[in-house]
Amino acid sequence: MIKYFKKGTFNYEDINNAYIVGCANGEILKFRINAGQILVRTVLEVPRQSGRIDYIPIAIQNDIYMQHEESIKNKKLVYRGDFRGYRARRKYQGKFDSHILVDLIDENVDEYKSNNNIELYGRVESPPKLRPFNDGSESCYVNICVDNLGFKSHIPCFAKNSYKQDVKCLQVDDRIYFLGRIRSREFHIPNTNETANFNEIEINKVKAIEY
Repeated sequence: MIKYFKKGTFNYEDINNAYIVGCANGEILKFRINAGQILVRTVLEVPRQSGRIDYIPIAIQNDIYMQHEESIKNKKLVYRGDFRGYRARRKYQGKFDSHILVDLIDENVDEYKSNNNIELYGRVESPPKLRPFNDGSESCYVNICVDNLGFKSHIPCFAKNSYKQDVKCLQVDDRIYFLGRIRSREFHIPNTNETANFNEIEINKVKAIEY
């Protein structure tokens, strides 16, 4: 059951917690960010029950990577962190670039019942839009902004089935607390022969709305 709160009465800070169980599949790249800090970036393969695979980029702090280097290259692991969403480069024409910034790696995969989970609480930053599909179904899409200690993640989300109507009624600057899964889909980059994977959040359970 969804709980509803007037603005300012749901006293939570923004929440951004993800954990993913998957195997690294792709080139492992190291790059420097602020103050010489090194991050390691790669892509996880995360299978769905249907057999389809989601491709989820991750960035790992170098010291964490060095502790688990061989396991990352050869084993399925649990990666925990926050989902960082960025405004994409111009050639993606409004798509979002994203990754999970990993702060913990767990090798005890069997302790996790699900392999793809995210918990978010943030602000609605664009009006929800219904998108129909060829099979007659439709989903409701909305962008959520989550503040991580001053860093704002811009996260595209969608809802279908029972939560579609709840998301449809949201307005800009409302706040929503929900559970979901990270999904990927391939799209064609306009005016090129290239394709790219685009990540978005499928909303599975809305827990609270502040309006």
